[in-house]
Amino acid sequence: MHVGKRERQEDAAAFWQSKDGGALFAVVADGAGGHGGGAEASNAAVAEAGKCWTKWKADGNASEFLADWMRKAHDAVNLSVRHQHADARTVAVALLLHGNQADWGHAGDCRLYHFRKGRMLTRTRDDSVVQVLFEKGEITEEEMGTHEDQNRLLQAIGGSEPPRPRRGSANLEPEDVLLLCSDGFWERLKLEELEGLVATPQKLRAKMLEKTLQLAVKRGGGKSDNASVIMIFPGGIEQESSIMNSCWRSLLCVLVAAAVVAIFAAFGPMRQKFRELKQKFQSPSRHQMIRVPSEDNQPATPKK
Repeated sequence: MHVGKRERQEDAAAFWQSKDGGALFAVVADGAGGHGGGAEASNAAVAEAGKCWTKWKADGNASEFLADWMRKAHDAVNLSVRHQHADARTVAVALLLHGNQADWGHAGDCRLYHFRKGRMLTRTRDDSVVQVLFEKGEITEEEMGTHEDQNRLLQAIGGSEPPRPRRGSANLEPEDVLLLCSDGFWERLKLEELEGLVATPQKLRAKMLEKTLQLAVKRGGGKSDNASVIMIFPGGIEQESSIMNSCWRSLLCVLVAAAVVAIFAAFGPMRQKFRELKQKFQSPSRHQMIRVPSEDNQPATPKK
């Protein structure tokens, strides 16, 4: 997240992952420009997402889950700003991953991009005037972010009218990438730059993401907005979980091997001592008999 040239950070973002790594929920929200209480509104929407996540079940219905979050987020936004900013709004996009299935919903112009093999498959449709202009062919995709009507939204979370969230879903492949972001991130970047970002080798991804975020803010100059982005590699999540399990198994093997070596190391001197004692007592020069009691005559040791 980056505050840009704004006085306040009105974006909010978070994600949650199940303990087994099989599910993930991510949200990016942007307090609607021009409305007081934007920060309170976006934070309320994300906080409500966290509450909803605690109730998610592996066999749950993703569409119902996202719709329930949107309804509760709408009420939470209105409640959080009812005293000072009755007209506060936020836009948001949410993604639920479960297995190889991705489901998402959004209201406003926070976006979700879906990439495969370094190329964009789809992105969410903005609830904005410039989206309509783009679909009419009056402006290009690149002009959307800098158009004078870019901040004119058709719907948001909060206010008197509840949003009608747009939804999408996809079956994922191992190399797919999902990117959630606020308009402060996407409006100053070209599609080719986003495709270059997601195609970055794994070890350089974090550094490249930060570099791209800084680029978006820099291009905005004195008008740069708050910018937030979450980049998710579904195959990487599963791979990371597998790597961790593999590491624990390897560590266990190392510990077991070390224990065996230690036992043999300790047993070596004992074995040598035993040989010396055996030779000592079996030596012809010694006539002393050492009587070893029979096991049949030993008292039984009670089991604990």
